[in-house]
Amino acid sequence: MTKNNLANIFGGLASAGFWGCFDEFNRINEEVLSVAATQISEVQEALKKRKDVINFDGMRCSLKETVALFITMNPT
Repeated sequence: MTKNNLANIFGGLASAGFWGCFDEFNRINEEVLSVAATQISEVQEALKKRKDVINFDGMRCSLKETVALFITMNPT
């Protein structure tokens, strides 16, 4: 999974207001995990500020307040 794929996924979820559940994020390499954490943080901050639009890697997406992102990580 690359950072552009994540931006597309998160942007699509944000635009539609859908929920996404991502399992075993600990299997993703550290560079991509860092980008994912940053993008998830951007969604959370935009929701807190009640923004209607968010940018991911130069991609402008609408933001619906019903979006939710759930992440699981397994220990080891």
